[in-house]
Amino acid sequence: MNSKQLIAVAAVVILVIAGVVAAYTLTRDGGGEGGGTVDYGSDLKVFGNANMDSAIDQADIDYINDYLNGDVELTEFCDANRDGKVDVADAEYVQDLIDRRDGTVVWYVDGIDEIQSVTWPLDTFVVLSNSPQLMALAVGLDDTRIIGYTKADSVLFQSFEGAALLSSSSLDDITVMTSNGIPDAIITQSSYTTAITKETRDLYAQMGTDIISVAGMDGAESASSALTLGFLVDCVEQSQEYSKWCTNMLAEIEQKLSAVPDSERKTALVWYGGFACAGYDDQYTAALELAGGKTVADWTGYQPLDADRSTWVLNYHPEYMIRIFTMGYSSTEDSRQALYEKYGSIIEGMDAYKNGNFCVIDFTLPQTLRIAYMAEFLYPEIFGEGYADQWHQRLVDIYGLDYDVDGQFIFTAEDVK
Repeated sequence: MNSKQLIAVAAVVILVIAGVVAAYTLTRDGGGEGGGTVDYGSDLKVFGNANMDSAIDQADIDYINDYLNGDVELTEFCDANRDGKVDVADAEYVQDLIDRRDGTVVWYVDGIDEIQSVTWPLDTFVVLSNSPQLMALAVGLDDTRIIGYTKADSVLFQSFEGAALLSSSSLDDITVMTSNGIPDAIITQSSYTTAITKETRDLYAQMGTDIISVAGMDGAESASSALTLGFLVDCVEQSQEYSKWCTNMLAEIEQKLSAVPDSERKTALVWYGGFACAGYDDQYTAALELAGGKTVADWTGYQPLDADRSTWVLNYHPEYMIRIFTMGYSSTEDSRQALYEKYGSIIEGMDAYKNGNFCVIDFTLPQTLRIAYMAEFLYPEIFGEGYADQWHQRLVDIYGLDYDVDGQFIFTAEDVK
C-alpha cells in the first residue's frame, strides 16, 4: 500500500476559468519580478503556482521569496501548504511539488470554485462518463494507469480497452467502482447542482481513494481544467499541449466573430441529452454564445423536447436548431442520417428545420470542439467548410489516434441522401 493510501484525504479537481483569453504566447523571459513565466494558454489552479502562470517551477519559489522580501504582491496561490500564512515553508513545499514527492498533499481549486486536495502518488484511476474520459484522454492517461471506465468507443477510447468497462458511472455503486481494484483516484464530473457530498468523499477517503472532479461541460474552462488535471496525475506535457489547443481555437473563433454585431448574431436553440432543450442559463447555451449564437430560450434549466411534448417549441422561432447527440467515431453515414431523420421529425414544423437549418453534432466531442462545429454551422461564410474538422484533426493528433477527420461529426440537411 503506498503512502497516498495511508492518508485519508478526500478530493476533487479541476478547474475553472470563464471567458476566452487571447491567443497564447509561449515565453520564458527570465527577467522581471519572480523570474520568468511560461504561458501554455491558461492558468494552473494549484496552490504553489505563486506567480499564477501555467506551470509550477523554480519561478514560483522565486516569487514566494520575492514576496517575503516585499518585492511582489501576494497572490492566491502563494500559500502552497494551505496553513494560513506565507513563509519559507511554502517555498519548500513548492519544491516538493516540483519533485513530485510521495505523500505530498496537493491543494487546488475545483470546477465549482471549491478548494480540494489529493495526495500523491496517484497511480491508478477509474474514469466515469464522456467528458471526464475525454479530459483523461486529452492529458494522456491510458490503460497503463486507468483500471476502469464507463463509455466505450472502439476508435476514440481504444487506449482504455485494457481496463474494465464498468456497468455504472455512479459513485454510489462502490462495488462497481472497486471491481477491478481500489483506485488511487476516481475522475468524474460535478456541477453546482450535482456536487459530490462530503459523506461520499469521506467514504472513499477511508479506502485511500481521492475523487477528482472535472468540470468539462463549459468549453471556455477546458484549458485550465486540463492543466490542473495534468499536473495532478503527472501528465504535464500533454496537458500543456491540450491547453494551447483549447486557447488558440477559442481565441480564433472569438476573433473571427468580432466583426459580427449583436444585432446580426444568429438565433438558435440547442437540444441535448435525452430530450433536453437548453434554457438561457444552460451550459450548452453558454457554448452556443461562444460560437456566436443567441438563444431564444426564456426558461431556466431545460424543457423537454420530444414527440409527445414538443408542440410548445412552435411558439419559438430560432433561425437554427442544433441537436447534440452521440454518433461516435466509429459510426456510419447511414446511422448518422438515421439520427438526423429521427430528431428532425420531432421539429419538422419549425421554420429552422424547413429551411435546412437543423444539424446533429456529435456528443462524443469535448464541449470546446462542439463550439467550433456550431460556429461553422451558424457562419459558414466566415469560417468556411471544414474549419472545425481542421481543429478536430489537431486534437486527434494530440490524442495520438491514427484517424482522419472528414465531416463525420456534424450532419446537416446537405448530407441527407
